[in-house]
Amino acid sequence: MKLNENLKICLLALESRHPKSLVEINEVVLGHLSFLTGACTPSSVVELLEINAPHLLHALACLVIDAQRSEIYLVEQSQEVPAFWISCVGCLPSHQEKQMQRA
Repeated sequence: MKLNENLKICLLALESRHPKSLVEINEVVLGHLSFLTGACTPSSVVELLEINAPHLLHALACLVIDAQRSEIYLVEQSQEVPAFWISCVGCLPSHQEKQMQRA
């Protein structure tokens, strides 16, 4: 699955396709956003961003779920480093789970 759209549409599409998915922020790309701690549902991320950083919801994003990745990139920030990692049934392990497996 690959979708190039604004972040809000990508998050809503993710939740529609994978209702049990969770999204984790990559602070390297977005910095520390105190209102987004830990893994959240895509709809929770949308709600929190609508209140605290609505401009991010309009940013061009690329949602990628394939055999190697389950991530969302913000195109203007980085097309190589994801802004969000996704974990869901049927997707790859989350970024944190991958790090724990390597340790």
